[in-house]
Amino acid sequence: MSRPLRGSFRHLITIEAAAKVDTESGREEKTWSTFAQVFAQRIQRNFSSERFQAGREVPKIQTLWRTNWRDDFTPDMRVKDAVGRVYNITETRDPDGDRRLIEIDSMEMTEGDSD
Repeated sequence: MSRPLRGSFRHLITIEAAAKVDTESGREEKTWSTFAQVFAQRIQRNFSSERFQAGREVPKIQTLWRTNWRDDFTPDMRVKDAVGRVYNITETRDPDGDRRLIEIDSMEMTEGDSD
């Protein structure tokens, strides 16, 4: 795999981590907070229709993000892009084993998805 140009890391993304908090009514609720902000390359993978909403298929978008190596991003986290779209992380990996890059597979959340 060739080394990506720095200019290809042009998308500022926010990696968010979940935390459970107790509400005033005593229930646990999941909240998201910023874990890290990094510049990344965005690679659109494909579309799939995984669910129905209001009687029609709702497309899901699979996106690969590539950024400089970190060992602390996990599938329990999510990505938020600069315009506010949210993507659940499905997998992270070191594509060539040299700890230079991390690839983050993700699925865009659509209205009605639960976090």
